Amino acid sequence: MTSTTKSSQTESVATEPTATKEILLAEYEEVGHNWRFFIGLRATTFSGFITVNTTLAAVTGWLLGSRMEINKATIISAIALVAIISTIASGLTEYRIWLLFNTCHARAMEVENLLSIGEGLYHQIGRVGPGPKGRWKVVTYTKVMILILLLNLLMWCGILLYSKRVVTATMQVEQKPSASPVQK
Repeated sequence: MTSTTKSSQTESVATEPTATKEILLAEYEEVGHNWRFFIGLRATTFSGFITVNTTLAAVTGWLLGSRMEINKATIISAIALVAIISTIASGLTEYRIWLLFNTCHARAMEVENLLSIGEGLYHQIGRVGPGPKGRWKVVTYTKVMILILLLNLLMWCGILLYSKRVVTATMQVEQKPSASPVQK
């Protein structure tokens, strides 16, 4: 019985590195799928954000240009509030996806190290861009998203705060008679 135990231990030790390598390769593949999924999800959420905000901006512009006798400032304030909430929700969603995306990237680099793939895809992606060891990148998707979200938030907050002035200014421009060529 002792010899059987020794031989099974020997077989276990002999196959363990192969099993570990297969598990790591499977995990590497799964992490890669998840990483690509989060890239796609970032693009999808950004597209949704752009669609919602473009629609809200178009409705605001249409409303300002319409001759309807309604309280435009109140409606525009409500639209701006919806846009602000949408922007904040998009920012929080982007942040969560960013965390998951970076977790996948970090784990993929760890698995590359464990598999002795020192210059693997995920290490290369981490080095893209100028600066020491690629950590500081001039333009990244995340920085662009933050800029777009902040500018959008600033715009809608301005519209919310100054909706009465925007409506009044639009009405004054519409009422201002333009000089015809005959009058000159």
